[in-house]
Amino acid sequence: MDEKESTLKSFLEIIWHKCEGDIEQKVSMYDAGEPLGYSKNEAGSLAEELMVQGMLELKTLAGEVSLTTEGLAFLGLSLPQSQKSTAQQKLGKQSVLAKADLSLVADLTAEIKKQVVTNALDYQVIEEIVVDLKTIEVQLLSPRPKTEIVREILRSLQKSLGENSLSETADTIAACLG
Repeated sequence: MDEKESTLKSFLEIIWHKCEGDIEQKVSMYDAGEPLGYSKNEAGSLAEELMVQGMLELKTLAGEVSLTTEGLAFLGLSLPQSQKSTAQQKLGKQSVLAKADLSLVADLTAEIKKQVVTNALDYQVIEEIVVDLKTIEVQLLSPRPKTEIVREILRSLQKSLGENSLSETADTIAACLG
């Protein structure tokens, strides 16, 4: 492991410990950089690099981040059993997304992003999927993200993925929609 990789791993480990193993918890990227002796700018740059690699997700504009499943994998860890099995979870029926729904949507979007990156899709298909994912992300910024809006976008993604040889991911979305 080279020095850069070691630094990334140390930064992620600090975030992991600060969030107590819960990838839904938010942690200040600046606070995570302090034990390593990084300034806010240095911590922000490091976090930005990890976001580009898909290992961290920016949660607030104030610099709060959370680990992703890819970040856990880089650390050689996996999700606790309580945070696994997306396919067994169902999107709720209430008008505003509950905490469990937010977690489910985050897992689904992470899986979709992974599939888009690892599969050869036409540019127009990728563009459609990315716009749908961004629409979900914008809806999740709302203080009261609407279940039906997210449900319809997921239906759109399910159709796009199913039509483009990603039927396993489309089936997972279908199972979550109920």
